[in-house]
Amino acid sequence: MVEKIPQDKTENFPSRSYCFVPDCFLHWFAVHQQYCHEYHPTWPFLNTSETLVSTNGIFELGFFTPGNSTKYYLGVRFKKVSEQNVVWVANREYPFPNSSPALALNSEGNLVISDGRMTYMVANTSAGNGAYAMLLDTGNLIVTDKVLEVFWQSFDYPTDTIFPGMMLELDFVATSWKSTEDPAPGLFSLQLSSSDQLTLMEGSKVYWSSSIYTFGVLSHSNWYGYGITWPMNYTPEISKMVLDVYGQLKLQSWSEDDQRWHSLQSSRCGDYALCGAFSICNETAEVPCGCLTGFRPVSADSWSKGNSSSGCVRETDLQCTKNNDVQNDGFLHMSKVDWPDNPRYLDFGSANECQSACLNNCSCTAYAYYYKRRDLKPPCLLWDGSLLNLKQLSADDIYGMDFNLKLATSDLVNQGKKI
Repeated sequence: MVEKIPQDKTENFPSRSYCFVPDCFLHWFAVHQQYCHEYHPTWPFLNTSETLVSTNGIFELGFFTPGNSTKYYLGVRFKKVSEQNVVWVANREYPFPNSSPALALNSEGNLVISDGRMTYMVANTSAGNGAYAMLLDTGNLIVTDKVLEVFWQSFDYPTDTIFPGMMLELDFVATSWKSTEDPAPGLFSLQLSSSDQLTLMEGSKVYWSSSIYTFGVLSHSNWYGYGITWPMNYTPEISKMVLDVYGQLKLQSWSEDDQRWHSLQSSRCGDYALCGAFSICNETAEVPCGCLTGFRPVSADSWSKGNSSSGCVRETDLQCTKNNDVQNDGFLHMSKVDWPDNPRYLDFGSANECQSACLNNCSCTAYAYYYKRRDLKPPCLLWDGSLLNLKQLSADDIYGMDFNLKLATSDLVNQGKKI
């Protein structure tokens, strides 16, 4: 089925790994056509106003223009996700400058993109005119034939994203985008070693390295020798591991409730409570852990040795807890953060009401008011006691949230602000 989509949606469609697809698996897909879509060679079979959708409705193949770019790329994306949804790009180094390209299988069985002036070969298979393309429910685009031989598959050529169903072999390499609007290979790459290590490279320099088990979703596969896989039974329906343009490897799941990606773990701030209580982890800083404003390390000696797990303690006690004087406490506003764990949700109609609720509760240490929530949760969030896993995101991260930390007035005066 080819699905027609509006032109404005098309414009915002906003080294190798290996996933072996055995013949019996493909035969099951071919017999039960409700689980995949197939296309026989016609010209054109997919243009910039059409998409190919997997039967489970999760994945979609089509042309897109990233951000404000006017260049066209062919990619696979999460269909139901509104932001940062592209997981694979076919022509990442060879974009088309206008809206006229189309994708087709030619008479030789090769998958090509052409606009009449330029032709880019996505898959050189020489499978003949009996070949056809299928978008599997795993998001894997394959070229196969009547006897279900796999001549080519997109899982062999990852861009910046790993997602359930993929298998990683020793020659696996994923590369970050050059920028948020340019999917060409960027500065950072992710590699797999025989010692079960994931290694992030910045050019030729090792940037970060950790076990494949760090993120809790990758495991060994016994299929056909050495291989690392992300099993399909991983809980979130829409999830991914992405190497972003800043060199951070992030495990994320999509929330239908608030329509945004939630980072479950990352290569810099991934360990739970890595920096301890009342600290903040900055994923782009050379030394990621730091105490929040108005706090100091519990153990300066441990912090100086690189162990920040003991966390931080207040420089000045809150007046609420000291003298029951709530008017001498206030809030330090922070922006572009990923909220700490375990907030309480209260149904207040304004940010001022939310602020007052925290100010008048001596156990409350921070609040946030998110009036754009699309789910049914109340917009006022309060945190009681210790704050854990607060993360500072980059200045241009569109998913950064506002956050208000309760401090004693004297600490706020030193910062030159109070709210």
